[in-house]
Parts: sequence; structure tokens; C-alpha cells
Amino acid sequence: MHLLATDVFLIRYSNGTKEIVSQPDATAPAIGLGRTPQQMSDLGREDAGKYFKARGAFWGTFGATVVSIPATYGLGGIVAGTVIAATPPKPHNMIVPDQALLADTDYVSGYQKQAQRKKLGKAAGGLGLGLATGVVVVYTLVMIAFSNGGH
Repeated sequence: MHLLATDVFLIRYSNGTKEIVSQPDATAPAIGLGRTPQQMSDLGREDAGKYFKARGAFWGTFGATVVSIPATYGLGGIVAGTVIAATPPKPHNMIVPDQALLADTDYVSGYQKQAQRKKLGKAAGGLGLGLATGVVVVYTLVMIAFSNGGH
């Protein structure tokens, strides 16, 4: 069960201890809370490292690489990986511990920079594995052809 901290006054633990949850000051800023722009950017980078999932970057690049090996020697994977890595994450794909953080431009900028680095790493992994897979498949087909007497 999940509740907002603003909806909770008291927590009673199973060991008998109690904790009073202080209500946040309604006049205090919701985000930042005295953090500098650099600290907010750093927090965005840290959160992207923890929470951002580069869905599709690896498998999209891998698939484009494998499919394009016969025609372009994997050039399609390089193009796909570059486009995937260069595209900043959409706000709906930004997984954050507190949605209010997305109102801070420094936080979002830091998050997007780290998220793009993550996407680049995943795309590079997909390209590498796609090329390796393609080489293995081509080598296997050549070996099968030679073993069947086709010189």
C-alpha cells in the first residue's frame, strides 16, 4: 500500500515505536529545497542512472544491424543506433522518484544527458552483438556451403 506523505500523520511500527510524519510547509517550494542548479542537475543525472530504462535501444539497434548485414554490412545498425542514441528521452519515459522534479529545468537537463548516455551505451551494445551475430551466421553459412562440396 502506498500513501502520500502529506496524507500520513503517524506511523506505528510493529515493534511498538511511533513516528510522527511532519507536514511539509505549504509555502516552501515543492522542489529544489535550497539546492543549487548544479545540484539539481547532478540529482537528475543520478536519478537517470538509477531509474531510466533505455527500452528498445539495444534490441532496436541489434535488429537493424542483423537485418542490414546482407545488404549494407550492418550500416543500418549504425544509422539506427545513432538515431536512437541522439533522440532525447520523452518526458513520459522519464522514470523519476517524484514527478514534481520534472518541473525543474536543471534536473530535467541533467536527467536527459545521463539518459542519452545510457541509450548510447545500449545502442553500442546492440550494434556490437548484431555485428558479431552477423559474422557468426555468415561464417556458419560459408562453412556449411564448403562442407556440402560447394567450393
